[in-house]
Amino acid sequence: MPERGDSVASGVVAKARGATAMQAPAPVPGPRIAAPREVGQGAGFPMRKAFILIAAAGVLAGGSAGAVDVTDREAVLAAYNAQSGWQATADDLCIVTDPAFPDVAVVGTLAHDRGCAVELVLVEDSWLPPTAASSPALLARGWQDLDAEARAALAMAWMRFAIFPFHTVIEEPGEDFAAADAPEFVAPAAVADDAGGAVVTAWVREPSGMLPESVYKLWELTFDAGGKQVRTRVLADWQVAW
Repeated sequence: MPERGDSVASGVVAKARGATAMQAPAPVPGPRIAAPREVGQGAGFPMRKAFILIAAAGVLAGGSAGAVDVTDREAVLAAYNAQSGWQATADDLCIVTDPAFPDVAVVGTLAHDRGCAVELVLVEDSWLPPTAASSPALLARGWQDLDAEARAALAMAWMRFAIFPFHTVIEEPGEDFAAADAPEFVAPAAVADDAGGAVVTAWVREPSGMLPESVYKLWELTFDAGGKQVRTRVLADWQVAW
């Protein structure tokens, strides 16, 4: 999978790479494991400040940004402000790009107690929520003409880039999943289906923020033949106190 581009937050450039396993201290007894559940659009991500959501409301319907060079961070910032009516600065937003999706920029908002959280995606010059952005972005990459292996790989790339760019996708179990009462670990996987879609599953660790715990969720994302993210489920939920 291609490396992702630079994520910019608080004026500091940090690589938004695919996550690797991180060793954590041994878990304490009594972790919480939740039953599988459907989640709505945007669920599972940290709550943003109310004024940010209000400012962004005008772009959620897919407002056009005009032609924007997504590799130009200042141009993306200006386009965001033009659509939202909010005068965000470089310290307010986190912007991620990926050479595999040359016409797409993922924009997150920054909360100093939890880091960046995905807000909107600029794709084909329109602002969309991340789940709604998948169809135009994947179709532009030839989704409907790809064989099963390539389609699954593209779905996986989208999950890492646009859905969880600021989370940690767990590649290997590490110490937390070695505990006797830990849920079963499964490596990130993507499988194409016979209907032209694909299903991606992965354990993802959320940003810890100010809480002394590691929170893991096993996500399942389903994409249809048109590249639309039609189903989002949390299959398991695992918390480990430090």
